[in-house]
Amino acid sequence: MGYDLIISPRAEIEIENAADWYKNKQYGIEKRFLQLIALHLKGIRKNPYMYPIKHVILRECVMRPFPFLIIYSVENNNSIIVHSVFNTHQNPTKKP
Repeated sequence: MGYDLIISPRAEIEIENAADWYKNKQYGIEKRFLQLIALHLKGIRKNPYMYPIKHVILRECVMRPFPFLIIYSVENNNSIIVHSVFNTHQNPTKKP
């Protein structure tokens, strides 16, 4: 079954901000970060139920070695909404 993937504006901004931050830290690391996000999103799209539900309907995919979680939900068994790409170094109360 193919799932539609929807990335929320919040998640897009978080990805962009993190990539910019990594770009200023070390040459090429932002590309690795973006590649890892793409790899995890591909896996989530293939099998969205592989990651556990952490809060009501939200699932969390850990992005090691980067300190980020991809927080998403599966809607109507045919679409995936990425709500946040959350930096785990932030205050946990900021998680969606």
